[in-house]
Amino acid sequence: MKGITTLSLSVDKTKKIGNIDRERSDKDGLRPLISDIEATRPINFIEALLLPSVFTYSLLLFFTKLVSYTFLYWLPNYLTIVEHVSAEQAAKLSVLFDVGGIIGGVLIGWFSDSQ
Repeated sequence: MKGITTLSLSVDKTKKIGNIDRERSDKDGLRPLISDIEATRPINFIEALLLPSVFTYSLLLFFTKLVSYTFLYWLPNYLTIVEHVSAEQAAKLSVLFDVGGIIGGVLIGWFSDSQ
């Protein structure tokens, strides 16, 4: 579920950029994305945050990790207290959540690469 949410909320804008031909870009007055001159200073945190989609990805990752860690730490307690499952069984069932996340991450990565 986490992978589907991430895939549906992330927008791929790389196809709009395309490749820039250096000879043609000089004629058109366009500046190439990669120049021979090194940048004088790196961008700061605020400039990085203002890049397209960085803030959206940051929020997406924050809430994804929040849900993931909430289940990771809360699920064993819930299973032992409410469902009266032994601590050993609760640990084994909680591992299934992590295994599902690994398998789901691999599958959603494969799916997004195949598009």
